[in-house]
Amino acid sequence: MPQIRNASAGVSSAIVAVVPALTRLLDVRTRAALSQRDLSKRSGVAQSTIVRLEQGEPHVRPITIRKLARALGVKPAELMG
Repeated sequence: MPQIRNASAGVSSAIVAVVPALTRLLDVRTRAALSQRDLSKRSGVAQSTIVRLEQGEPHVRPITIRKLARALGVKPAELMG
């Protein structure tokens, strides 16, 4: 079960799930022949977020995982290795 922590970036007190890094995001994206920009447009996830996730950012909201998976046509678990 993912741990829950408070995001303390001063922006809001949103709850963020700490889940395994999306270790396969880059592989799945390149296999789909999509650029980061294309994936951003399809998913509604900021390109800067996609860059951070592909570099191993461990803090990701479940909704972000679902948006990326939907845009790539895979199950969310497939992005997490």
